[in-house]
Amino acid sequence: MKFQFEQVFLSDFDGNKMYEELKYKLDNNLKIEEDDILKLTILPLIQNEDRQKSIENAIELAKRIPKEGDRVFVLAGINTATNKFINDENLSKIRRELSMTKLERLIEEEKIDEINKALIKQAKEKEIEKEEAIKANKKEFAKNILSMAMDVLSVMKATGLTKAEVLEIQKELN
Repeated sequence: MKFQFEQVFLSDFDGNKMYEELKYKLDNNLKIEEDDILKLTILPLIQNEDRQKSIENAIELAKRIPKEGDRVFVLAGINTATNKFINDENLSKIRRELSMTKLERLIEEEKIDEINKALIKQAKEKEIEKEEAIKANKKEFAKNILSMAMDVLSVMKATGLTKAEVLEIQKELN
């Protein structure tokens, strides 16, 4: 086996073109090849625009890589390649993404689902309480108008209560 080393200069690459090609692949759900992963890792070193913006763009693309192993590799590579000049905000983004393992993502999703279920349950309970309060008000109103000798049919129409409910209230009054 024989190895041959070849010098490669980052300045020979067109960073903007590379970024657009990688973005196109991710936007269109095309397969990400090994060389794409390496390109994405060194992308912040190649782009000539604002370094922090280049790092941010690379992180955003990396977050969209479907295979978790490849995504972690690229994020760790960006972190290593830009270690000398990455700002705290971009470093935090990378660390946050790297710390979210598959299990942690599932746990976070389950936690959000449970919170949503609890909020729905709470809203339903409040709705039931509201309906019970309305029903109590109707019964109180029915009691008041029955005490003024209004007939059962008129009380039913005025309150929306059933005949049985009105008769029960009438029985309580007598």
